[in-house]
Amino acid sequence: MSKANKNILLFSAVITIASWLYVIFNYNALPEKIVGHFNFNGKATRYDAKYTIWFLQGIFTLLQYGMYWLAQQKLPYNRNLKSKTAEKTIALFTIPYVALVLLFLNILIVKKSIDSSFNSSWFMPFFIGLTILFFVSFFTFIYKNLKT
Repeated sequence: MSKANKNILLFSAVITIASWLYVIFNYNALPEKIVGHFNFNGKATRYDAKYTIWFLQGIFTLLQYGMYWLAQQKLPYNRNLKSKTAEKTIALFTIPYVALVLLFLNILIVKKSIDSSFNSSWFMPFFIGLTILFFVSFFTFIYKNLKT
């Protein structure tokens, strides 16, 4: 595995562990009903039972593991790329994005559930910006690794 791939995985693991720890340490402070859905302006539109935050953690962590597993599979070599490791890096690229979304979504849910006056209008522009940054980085990496 290349150094870049190891760094991607390490960064993702640290962010995911931080997300789990954040929920673990704040779980007792959560009310019995937590925010389950937000509209585009950051207003809570649905509330769920407190334990559902563990489903969010589990789904996002399994999604990351699934992406890692797919990256480890033997794929037919794409002759348009400069190296075989570029394919694995492309497959791993989504994992840190998912980890960051999980962390900030947890922060948003915990803060908004504890304090309903918490300003959560920043999340949707942040999420859109993060997604644009992800796609720019993703396609830039692909472009730089294409054979010319």
